[in-house]
Amino acid sequence: MTAPTPTAAPVNPQTTSVEELTAALEHRLRRARGTVGTVSELRALTGGASRQTWSFTLTAPDESGALAAQELILRRDPPAAEEPERMAMETAAIRAAGRVGVPVPRVLAASADDGPGGAPDPAEAALGGAYVVVTREAGEALPPKLLADPAYAELLPALPRQLGRVLARIHQVPAAEVPQLDDRDALDALT
Repeated sequence: MTAPTPTAAPVNPQTTSVEELTAALEHRLRRARGTVGTVSELRALTGGASRQTWSFTLTAPDESGALAAQELILRRDPPAAEEPERMAMETAAIRAAGRVGVPVPRVLAASADDGPGGAPDPAEAALGGAYVVVTREAGEALPPKLLADPAYAELLPALPRQLGRVLARIHQVPAAEVPQLDDRDALDALT
């Protein structure tokens, strides 16, 4: 199945077209990777409640110099509701979780890397002030599909143990590595 090709339809009617977002991604990933790449198949994904999620392919030279396609994800705040501090916290949490062995996507570029002033280059303005670009990881996240699809039947008996291991690794993340986390106990709000 082929992904839809980008069209001239606006990404956000007030600010950004698909072409502008594509150019901004290419520029930002060139800065992050140090190599030129081409973004294609940019498309919005459904399911994001508070953030926009986009899937795309980056074709760029790999370590050997050969062209390779890599599936990536862009998560960004809608331009009218940017929360750079929350995006920075999410990015820090993903990176910290990866360091202790939690299976998370690899962060390739993030607004948090640019500091409080935002993108240093106007060519990246279409990304907005709160975004993260990560590798696209294979898998299924919807419980109804996991439980009902026969393709996952053999995996289900091992799932609780695997989830327990992942949860244990999450608890190994030093809180200091995600300083923006709220350390208040949510149960205190109920009393």
